[in-house]
Amino acid sequence: EEGRAPCRIRRGGAGRRRNQADLHRALSLAPGRQTMNCVETQHHGDIVEIKLARAPVNALDPKLCNAAREALESAIHHGAHGIVLSGGPKVFSAGLDVPYLLSLGEQRDHLLLAWQSFFGLARALASSPVPVVAAIAGHAPAGGCVLTLCC
Repeated sequence: EEGRAPCRIRRGGAGRRRNQADLHRALSLAPGRQTMNCVETQHHGDIVEIKLARAPVNALDPKLCNAAREALESAIHHGAHGIVLSGGPKVFSAGLDVPYLLSLGEQRDHLLLAWQSFFGLARALASSPVPVVAAIAGHAPAGGCVLTLCC
C-alpha cells in the first residue's frame, strides 16, 4: 500500500522486502480472510476441551481470543468441572498475530481492542473457577506461552 513502509522478512539468511499485504498473503492471514471455526470444543464427560483452530499456526487475533474466552465462559456456565486448552499438533499457538497488529497502523482504538481481547482471554484463563490445563503438543512462543502460563 502506498505510504506504508515495507516489512523485511528473512528466509534462510536471505531477505526480500514485502509490503504488508504481501506479508499477510505469505502467512495466510489476509485481513479479509473468513474463518468459520477458529475454536472447536469437545466434551469428554465433565471436561471440556477448547481447541484453538485458526490455521496455520493459531496466531492470536481478537476473533480467536474472543472466541476462546467465550467458549471458556460457556463451558463454565454449563457446568464443566475442568477445561483443557489445546492447539495444533506442531504449534500450540505462535503468539499474537503480528501482521494483523501491524495492519492496524495508527488506529489506536483497534490496537487497544486487540490487546484487550488478548488480556481478556489471559485473565479468564487465570481466574477460572474450575481447573484449566494447557495441552501443549507443539511450540508455544510469546503470546502462546503467556496463555499456557495462565492455565
